Amino acid sequence: MQLGEPRWTLALFAAVVTPLGIWLWDGIAPQLGIGPGARPVSLKQTLAVWGVLATIVVLELVVA
Repeated sequence: MQLGEPRWTLALFAAVVTPLGIWLWDGIAPQLGIGPGARPVSLKQTLAVWGVLATIVVLELVVA
C-alpha cells in the first residue's frame, strides 16, 4: 500500500484466497462448517468470531 496499490486489490485477494486456504488446510474444513461432512457451527461460536472481527476492524481503523 505504501507503493500506491489500491486497497480494494488487497481485499479482493483476501476474499479469494481465504476460503481456498481454509478448504485446502489439512482437512479442517468440516470442523469449520464447510463441505459435505460439515459439523454445525453454534450461534455462540459465530457471535464470538464476529466480535473478534469487529474488534480487529475497529482497532485497525483507529490505529491506522
